Amino acid sequence: MLGHAVEDARAFGWEVPTTEGHTWAKLVQGVQDHIGSLNWGYRVQLRDKNVKFFNAYGTLEDPHTIKMVNKRGKETVVTAANIVLAAGGRPNFPDIPGAKEFCVTSDDLFAMKTAPG
Repeated sequence: MLGHAVEDARAFGWEVPTTEGHTWAKLVQGVQDHIGSLNWGYRVQLRDKNVKFFNAYGTLEDPHTIKMVNKRGKETVVTAANIVLAAGGRPNFPDIPGAKEFCVTSDDLFAMKTAPG
């Protein structure tokens, strides 16, 4: 796609350098920065609306109480008039032969120091 756009630009008089390239590290940093900015924006919006955010596993004890355990194992019990559970997830490998040896998740891809392939 980009190659065709560069060709079109040249055809309409734009002086585009003839050497194109790609820097994997810049791509990875750009993706990580974008994800980080989205997450930060979500957190700011929640804070502005006085929503308390917990990054933990939770179990509803009753309609107004949730018991949570964070990644360090600390248990917290919170009671509130309204509780919102936002279940996030991470990509995982299907249980098929070769999946872990020959596949990469989107999370893993953008953590690689060198380009795949």
